Amino acid sequence: MDNNSAILDGTTPFVIQLPPPDRFEPTCIAKLEPNQRNVNLQVIVIKINQPQKTREGHEVYSLKVADKTGSIYLNVWNTVGKLIRESDILRLTNCITQVFKNSLCIKLGRLGSIQRTNDFLMDFSDEPDMSILALSAPEMLKLIKEQQQGGQKRHFEGTGGNEDNGTRTQGQMSAKRTIHTHPS
Repeated sequence: MDNNSAILDGTTPFVIQLPPPDRFEPTCIAKLEPNQRNVNLQVIVIKINQPQKTREGHEVYSLKVADKTGSIYLNVWNTVGKLIRESDILRLTNCITQVFKNSLCIKLGRLGSIQRTNDFLMDFSDEPDMSILALSAPEMLKLIKEQQQGGQKRHFEGTGGNEDNGTRTQGQMSAKRTIHTHPS
C-alpha cells in the first residue's frame, strides 16, 4: 500500500517530524575565561589522570581535553569518568569554567551533558594550556571569592589532576596532531 492509496481510503498519511537543525556552536578553548557559563565545546580527550576521591567517596576524573586552539582540564564525576577513554571526541554542552587549585578548568553545569560524537578524526593543539593561569595573587583571590559566592565549595583529598605546573609563554605552540579514534 503506497501513500496515494492511503489518502484515497480516507486515512491520514504517516508523517515523520525531523528534529530541528543542529544549533550546536562550540566555543574555542583559547577564548575561555574564569566563571563563564553555558559554554559549549567539541574536544578530544588527550589524557586521563588517576581519579581523586572526595571525602564522601565520589571519584573525580580530571581529563585533559583539546581543540585546535588549545587545551584545558575537564572534571567529571563517578560513572561518567569511567566511560570516557583517551582519543574520544566529545561534545560538551552547558559547561561552566572555574578556578580549582589555581588552575582554570571546566565542568558540566547543572543541565550540562557529554555526548561522544561519531567523528574519528580531530585536529587539535595541546598548547596553549588554558589551565595555567597567569593571574596576580589579588586577581586570583577575587576569582575564588566570586566562585564561593556563586556556589558551594567542595573539598577534595589528594593532589589536583594538573601535573604540568610549568609556565609557558603565549608564543609557544606545538604542532597540530590528529588522533585516529576507534568506533565504540
